[in-house]
Amino acid sequence: AAPLACAGVTTYKAVKVAGVRSTDLVAVFGVGGLGHLAVQYAAIAGGTVVAVDVHDEKLALARDLGATHTVNASAVDPVEAIQELGGADAAIALAAQPEPFAQAFRSLRRGGRLVFVALPKDNVLPLPIFETVLGGITVAGSIVGTRLDLAEVYELHRADRTRVVRESRRLEQVNEAFAELYYRAAAAREVYALRCPPSIAGALRLDSHAEEASHVRCLSGVLQAVVGNADQTHPQRDRWIPPAVDDAVEVRRREALQHPARPAVDSVEVLQERLCPRGPDGRHLAGGV
Repeated sequence: AAPLACAGVTTYKAVKVAGVRSTDLVAVFGVGGLGHLAVQYAAIAGGTVVAVDVHDEKLALARDLGATHTVNASAVDPVEAIQELGGADAAIALAAQPEPFAQAFRSLRRGGRLVFVALPKDNVLPLPIFETVLGGITVAGSIVGTRLDLAEVYELHRADRTRVVRESRRLEQVNEAFAELYYRAAAAREVYALRCPPSIAGALRLDSHAEEASHVRCLSGVLQAVVGNADQTHPQRDRWIPPAVDDAVEVRRREALQHPARPAVDSVEVLQERLCPRGPDGRHLAGGV
């Protein structure tokens, strides 16, 4: 569910913004965590998909997911390859470098539509004014989507119309995961499988053996603690809750006093004590964070 709520809804909305139709040739630049989903959504919309990347294994994945054509931009000029197919009616830029954005623009046919999604650190892309105006080119940005878009993304997945390519990682593997992303060795998305510590699981009546217990709501909605593969002896257990949390608890306490219909103050305090025991100085310990 996590990749769908991020990469899924983002690329689904981008395909909508691109206005993909059944007669369109759609170029997807970058077949990674976002791109592998964009390929599927563009194909579902009826477009003929051209996937562009610099890794053969990513292009093989794109073909498996519905791309009709693939272009390895490290071996051939993607602009020439796509123009030989008649030019793209729509192009979606998902690679986080400026050059694929420029290539996506030049790959368009007359009346083509270019959608920006990725955010390169080099935040400049020169656009030729004459070609844009005379070619009737449309350039648009797209970010995330609406709740309706997300519902449609989940419905497509429930109907087995899409596949999320992901690799599960534990929290202690975070450095290796970042290295894989940096060197573009990840298959697509990397998802952290978080386990709830037995102490907190017991307090919340959760299954302490559950492999994935995403976010644990602590302090009755005041503190959300992301819990990893930890227990009472975890080396991070001696970290203190930030002062802002104590401030939030105080706000909650005052609200409860002013609005008796809301949960009583002592219920907040009880949950606080159960989940986040006090340290020697009286401050609450971060429960397994």
